[in-house]
Amino acid sequence: MKITISQSLKRLRRERGNTQTDLATHLGISMQAVSKWETGDGYPDIELLPAIASYYNVSIDNLLGVGEIHTRERLEQYWACDLELGNEGENAARLALWREAYAELPNEPEVVSGLMDRLINNLYIKLDGGETYVVSDEVKAEIVRHGEWLLDNAHGQPRDSAIQLLCLTYKAAGDPETARKYARMAPPYGSSRNLHMLGLYSGDDNVRSSQENLIELAQHMYLNTAEIASTDARRASDALTFAQRVFELLFPDGNFGFYHGIMSDINWRLAAAYAGAGDCDRALARLQAMAEHALAFDEREAGTYTSPLADLVEIETGIDKTYKGGSANEWLRRLDPDPGNEDRFAPLRADPRFAEIVARLRESAE
Repeated sequence: MKITISQSLKRLRRERGNTQTDLATHLGISMQAVSKWETGDGYPDIELLPAIASYYNVSIDNLLGVGEIHTRERLEQYWACDLELGNEGENAARLALWREAYAELPNEPEVVSGLMDRLINNLYIKLDGGETYVVSDEVKAEIVRHGEWLLDNAHGQPRDSAIQLLCLTYKAAGDPETARKYARMAPPYGSSRNLHMLGLYSGDDNVRSSQENLIELAQHMYLNTAEIASTDARRASDALTFAQRVFELLFPDGNFGFYHGIMSDINWRLAAAYAGAGDCDRALARLQAMAEHALAFDEREAGTYTSPLADLVEIETGIDKTYKGGSANEWLRRLDPDPGNEDRFAPLRADPRFAEIVARLRESAE
């Protein structure tokens, strides 16, 4: 086991706001000795450990970094179990897992963030046992409580994730004003880490970083065009076709990898737009493309992309690669008529081509 007392001493000193001289004076030793401990060029005598731990009000285990090592090991165990449960589609068990993690490590930002991620998947509940879904006030309150804690106690990815999930929660709850309040806490596009990293690498590393940025920008374009399409039906086909072309330019060889998922969604939205306009042939063609991308998403393999603009980027596999039934179950659900809303695909359901699309997805789901 690697003992990390040098990092612990630096962290504790900064958290307390004191100097190396302060600790040296308390222990009756030279400041140079403390400096060597922090740089890893030396270690405190064993008889000094209780006094140092007492000075910082921590256990000797935490002083030696043993506590941090144990926490990291436990986090790795939780994430491994989460991946296994996700591969089996056991969403309820995943939520229970992170509740267990939270009970063990309530002050670990990574755990709180993981719990928020699982809670967001349980935000909606069926109303009175029917088919209409509403936001659960209980789950919403729990997400907000954990999110506020992360905003006050975390930085980096857990804090950024908290902002995102708080925005999603309030948007789902029909409170865009509060969602906007949290959104303003996030940095604008121009202040993103991705842009700051431009030109800070060399060779393939620099190319890879820029390729990753292009893919990230394409995803942002897709999200914005999807919002335009869902807000204004007149602009839907133009907005979504633009997003489709962006991804086709980025992956001209058709190897979309993980982004077959986005292409599925773009085509599903285009199908809905065409069906709403009464163009059944184009709608069915988009649904057929949606199914093809969905199946390709489930069959993607690990490796790198093959497009010149993405060939140094690894293809994401993760949970969705082996999820029970793949993405086919999700698309079958979205093709089913929603009792609480207008059936956007009603004009297509009697067409044999629609039945063939459903059959393809159902075969993959089984």
